[in-house]
Amino acid sequence: MQAEREACGPRAVVTMQGIPVLQEAAMRVGKEGASPGPAALRHEAGWRGSRASQQTLLEAARRLLRPMDLAAVLEEALTLVHTLFGYRISAVLLVDRETRELWCAAQRGWGSEAAKRRYRVGRDGVVGWVAYTGWPYYAPDVQREPRYLEVAPGVRSELVLPLRPDGGETVGVLSVASTELEAFSEDARGLLEAYSLLVAAAVQRAERDAELSRLALTDPLTGLANHRALYQTLRRELAQASRYAFPVSVVLLDLDGFKQVNDLFGHPYGDEVLRLVARMATEACRGMDLPARLGGEEFVLVLPHAPKLAALQVAERLRRRIDETALEEGIRLSASFGVAVFPDDGNTPDALVRAADEAMYRAKRAGGNRVEAS
Repeated sequence: MQAEREACGPRAVVTMQGIPVLQEAAMRVGKEGASPGPAALRHEAGWRGSRASQQTLLEAARRLLRPMDLAAVLEEALTLVHTLFGYRISAVLLVDRETRELWCAAQRGWGSEAAKRRYRVGRDGVVGWVAYTGWPYYAPDVQREPRYLEVAPGVRSELVLPLRPDGGETVGVLSVASTELEAFSEDARGLLEAYSLLVAAAVQRAERDAELSRLALTDPLTGLANHRALYQTLRRELAQASRYAFPVSVVLLDLDGFKQVNDLFGHPYGDEVLRLVARMATEACRGMDLPARLGGEEFVLVLPHAPKLAALQVAERLRRRIDETALEEGIRLSASFGVAVFPDDGNTPDALVRAADEAMYRAKRAGGNRVEAS
């Protein structure tokens, strides 16, 4: 086997079949005439035939590239690492683009501490190095690998592969490990590298699908749930409330005299005001609540498990906070609120929002900047 040298930090490595390994490891397992380790031979023997065939990778593609969310893709990817290749210890780590750290998104056989920690790209472990370089890395003997950080007790060899959709930016890594020394033959490494391309494509598809779903349910100006997401949530929450007999409150607010803001300062400034109110509405909510933009300058809060009194208190706190907001040229911001509760004021999403809307218009007619209950 021909070995090609390349620079890899302070230590020299060689490249075998496009996968860098430590120079001393390559001399041990990669020189002409050298035999692979017994563990690698056992794995390789298992792949000769159907598992090593093109049909096997096509089957992997069929199972990985079907419509699934990201969590399901990762679970399927690790299942296939075991069923197709026979390795029980594996993980997919994804890059946090803000912190430039890897986090364990799914794992099989990893220790709890290894699964919980975060790995700095380029600095922590073989996984961090692969995420940094974008190249596969094979450690046939982790005890002789200075970059290795323990992923599970008893691991003796590890292969880490980058996840680079379309050959672009590295979005994560696939780590496959074994408790046996030199457990990855050339054929194994080649097949796993091909398989990692499928995993990368599946991760990319799942993330794109999730982003499209998010955009379809998100108001582009404020980032809140949009009209569609609001009614989806209401249908789901009212079905649960009907079954388990708990209240669901709806708070609807409309900014008072908002046209004057747009007329005086322009629509870009008005958009900033809407984003400010959206942040206030979000901060007024609990984790289980949903803040949404109904349209224009109207916002809705969906409050599961909140009786009318609790919803009135939420609305009043938000009303006061908006009222304390001073705009340019001394103009003050205010809003009128309507509150309705399931099942007393309506037992469908349309009926509940309509009841809250009618209460809000009573607040408007009474001079605005107040809260009214249905």
